[in-house]
Amino acid sequence: MPNNFRYVSHLPGVLRAIEEAKQRGLIAIGIFMKAKAVLLAPVGEVHGGNLRQKIGYEVEENKVMVYCNAKYAVYVEKGTGIYAEDGNGRRTTWVYFDSKTGEYYLTHGQKPQPFLTPAVFENIQEIKDIFMREMRDLE
Repeated sequence: MPNNFRYVSHLPGVLRAIEEAKQRGLIAIGIFMKAKAVLLAPVGEVHGGNLRQKIGYEVEENKVMVYCNAKYAVYVEKGTGIYAEDGNGRRTTWVYFDSKTGEYYLTHGQKPQPFLTPAVFENIQEIKDIFMREMRDLE
Protein backbone atom coordinates (compact mmCIF):
# COMPACT_ATOMS: atom_id res chain seq x y z
CA MET A 1 0.00 0.00 0.00
CA PRO A 2 1.49 3.38 -0.95
CA ASN A 3 2.37 5.83 1.85
CA ASN A 4 0.33 8.64 0.30
CA PHE A 5 -3.01 6.87 0.92
CA ARG A 6 -5.38 9.09 2.92
CA TYR A 7 -8.80 8.09 4.27
CA VAL A 8 -11.50 10.78 4.12
CA SER A 9 -14.82 10.12 5.84
CA HIS A 10 -17.98 11.62 4.42
CA LEU A 11 -20.07 10.13 7.21
CA PRO A 12 -20.87 13.47 8.97
CA GLY A 13 -22.21 14.94 5.72
CA VAL A 14 -24.20 11.82 4.92
CA LEU A 15 -25.75 11.75 8.40
CA ARG A 16 -26.61 15.45 8.12
CA ALA A 17 -28.25 14.89 4.71
CA ILE A 18 -30.29 12.00 6.11
CA GLU A 19 -31.45 14.11 9.08
CA GLU A 20 -32.40 17.02 6.80
CA ALA A 21 -34.37 14.70 4.51
CA LYS A 22 -36.12 13.19 7.52
CA GLN A 23 -37.13 16.64 8.77
CA ARG A 24 -38.37 17.66 5.31
CA GLY A 25 -40.38 14.44 5.18
CA LEU A 26 -41.94 15.00 8.60
CA ILE A 27 -42.87 18.59 7.71
CA ALA A 28 -44.38 17.46 4.40
CA ILE A 29 -46.39 14.79 6.24
CA GLY A 30 -47.62 17.41 8.72
CA ILE A 31 -48.75 19.72 5.93
CA PHE A 32 -50.48 16.81 4.18
CA MET A 33 -52.27 15.53 7.31
CA LYS A 34 -53.38 19.04 8.28
CA ALA A 35 -54.87 19.56 4.81
CA LYS A 36 -56.70 16.22 5.00
CA ALA A 37 -58.07 17.01 8.48
CA VAL A 38 -59.27 20.43 7.32
CA LEU A 39 -61.13 18.81 4.43
CA LEU A 40 -62.75 16.27 6.77
CA ALA A 41 -63.67 18.68 9.58
CA PRO A 42 -67.36 19.55 9.68
CA VAL A 43 -68.46 23.15 9.40
CA GLY A 44 -71.42 23.73 11.70
CA GLU A 45 -73.85 26.59 11.96
CA VAL A 46 -72.78 27.44 15.50
CA HIS A 47 -69.02 27.65 15.07
CA GLY A 48 -68.68 28.20 11.33
CA GLY A 49 -65.17 27.31 10.15
CA ASN A 50 -63.58 27.73 13.57
CA LEU A 51 -62.84 24.01 13.90
CA ARG A 52 -60.96 24.00 10.60
CA GLN A 53 -59.02 27.13 11.51
CA LYS A 54 -57.77 25.53 14.74
CA ILE A 55 -56.21 22.48 13.05
CA GLY A 56 -52.44 22.42 13.05
CA TYR A 57 -49.43 20.14 13.19
CA GLU A 58 -46.14 19.93 15.06
CA VAL A 59 -42.95 18.08 14.25
CA GLU A 60 -41.13 16.77 17.31
CA GLU A 61 -37.96 14.72 16.89
CA ASN A 62 -39.15 11.64 14.97
CA LYS A 63 -42.89 12.24 14.94
CA VAL A 64 -45.61 14.46 13.54
CA MET A 65 -48.65 15.40 15.59
CA VAL A 66 -51.78 16.75 13.96
CA TYR A 67 -54.14 18.47 16.39
CA CYS A 68 -57.11 20.75 16.75
CA ASN A 69 -57.03 23.19 19.64
CA ALA A 70 -60.69 24.18 19.50
CA LYS A 71 -62.03 23.43 22.99
CA TYR A 72 -64.91 21.36 21.59
CA ALA A 73 -62.85 19.38 19.02
CA VAL A 74 -62.80 16.19 21.08
CA TYR A 75 -66.61 16.21 21.27
CA VAL A 76 -66.86 16.51 17.49
CA GLU A 77 -64.22 13.82 16.92
CA LYS A 78 -65.49 11.32 19.51
CA GLY A 79 -69.18 12.23 19.90
CA THR A 80 -71.17 12.92 23.07
CA GLY A 81 -73.99 11.41 25.07
CA ILE A 82 -75.40 8.10 23.88
CA TYR A 83 -73.39 8.43 20.64
CA ALA A 84 -69.98 8.81 22.29
CA GLU A 85 -67.34 6.35 21.14
CA ASP A 86 -66.61 3.44 23.48
CA GLY A 87 -69.83 4.10 25.38
CA ASN A 88 -68.17 6.80 27.49
CA GLY A 89 -70.94 9.37 27.05
CA ARG A 90 -73.81 10.45 29.20
CA ARG A 91 -76.63 7.87 29.11
CA THR A 92 -79.48 10.28 29.90
CA THR A 93 -80.94 13.20 27.98
CA TRP A 94 -80.16 16.76 29.01
CA VAL A 95 -81.22 20.29 28.26
CA TYR A 96 -78.90 23.10 27.27
CA PHE A 97 -79.38 26.77 26.52
CA ASP A 98 -78.01 28.24 23.29
CA SER A 99 -77.11 31.86 23.96
CA LYS A 100 -77.02 32.67 20.22
CA THR A 101 -80.59 31.56 19.55
CA GLY A 102 -81.96 32.17 23.04
CA GLU A 103 -83.54 28.70 22.92
CA TYR A 104 -83.38 25.62 25.14
CA TYR A 105 -82.70 22.28 23.51
CA LEU A 106 -83.24 18.69 24.63
CA THR A 107 -80.50 16.34 23.42
CA HIS A 108 -79.21 12.79 23.63
CA GLY A 109 -75.81 13.91 22.38
CA GLN A 110 -73.97 14.32 19.13
CA LYS A 111 -72.78 11.58 16.79
CA PRO A 112 -69.01 11.41 16.21
CA GLN A 113 -67.72 13.28 13.19
CA PRO A 114 -64.09 12.16 13.11
CA PHE A 115 -61.69 14.33 11.15
CA LEU A 116 -58.28 13.91 12.82
CA THR A 117 -58.19 10.12 13.06
CA PRO A 118 -59.17 9.46 9.44
CA ALA A 119 -56.75 12.15 8.25
CA VAL A 120 -54.04 9.74 9.40
CA PHE A 121 -55.44 6.24 9.12
CA GLU A 122 -57.11 6.65 5.73
CA ASN A 123 -53.88 7.98 4.25
CA ILE A 124 -51.17 5.64 5.54
CA GLN A 125 -49.85 4.78 2.08
CA GLU A 126 -49.71 8.44 1.00
CA ILE A 127 -47.87 9.30 4.22
CA LYS A 128 -45.32 6.54 3.57
CA ASP A 129 -44.93 7.73 -0.02
CA ILE A 130 -44.27 11.33 1.09
CA PHE A 131 -41.57 10.21 3.49
CA MET A 132 -39.93 7.83 1.02
CA ARG A 133 -39.90 10.55 -1.67
CA GLU A 134 -37.94 12.84 0.66
CA MET A 135 -35.51 10.08 1.59
CA ARG A 136 -34.95 9.20 -2.10
CA ASP A 137 -34.19 12.84 -2.86
CA LEU A 138 -31.19 13.01 -0.50
CA GLU A 139 -28.67 15.60 -1.59
